[in-house]
Amino acid sequence: MTASPSAPPVNEALSTLFNADDLAEALSLDGAVMDRLNRFDRLLVETNKTHNLVARSTIETRWYRHFLDSAQLLRFLRADDETILDMGAGAGFPGLILAALSEPDRRFILVESIAKKAKFLTEAANAMGLGNVRVETARVEALTSLPSLDGITARAMAPLVRLFDYAHPLCASHTRLIFPKGARAEDELTQARKRWQFTCAGEKSMTSADACILIIDQLSSQNTSARSARNTQRRRPKQG
Repeated sequence: MTASPSAPPVNEALSTLFNADDLAEALSLDGAVMDRLNRFDRLLVETNKTHNLVARSTIETRWYRHFLDSAQLLRFLRADDETILDMGAGAGFPGLILAALSEPDRRFILVESIAKKAKFLTEAANAMGLGNVRVETARVEALTSLPSLDGITARAMAPLVRLFDYAHPLCASHTRLIFPKGARAEDELTQARKRWQFTCAGEKSMTSADACILIIDQLSSQNTSARSARNTQRRRPKQG
């Protein structure tokens, strides 16, 4: 499957030269994985000619800008994480890439509200032979009847505060959130801490010196935490 690199494998300035073979070498991907990714790539390039799945200006650098940028998130999933939700799955980055790199018993739920993109996700998962992917054509806030989630991802979807708004109702106590962020990550964290409590580890991105990966655990709202503390105070027995 993959190794767990901790530093950029190539110079970002050379991203236009980064191709499928470079991805395989950088992440130690085997032939079966690369076959799935290449099938996805062919469908992506062809479909993007008529549907705006990804910005056309990024097609030339897609193996670096989209494939590697998505694949690097795999190292932050825990070994026993079984069910992962990708919010705003779009063209399948990172959800389809992570599903292709994972063992088949790790399940991915890809949520996309735009019907054309959701249809593409289904076609791509079928073309890749992925039996561990379920596509939901819905807004994240409208989701019901989900299994317990071990992880939630989202890429280029919304500011951190809004991501927490979407994710919190879906979180169990153990759910980990994995969000790639750009140069404004610290500002977004500052705003998020005004409303939310959480633990956060920031890791350098493999694809940009200005970007990072936020690994969020134990997300809870400030209001819930304050209410819990007040209830605990009320229940505390009187002394003496």
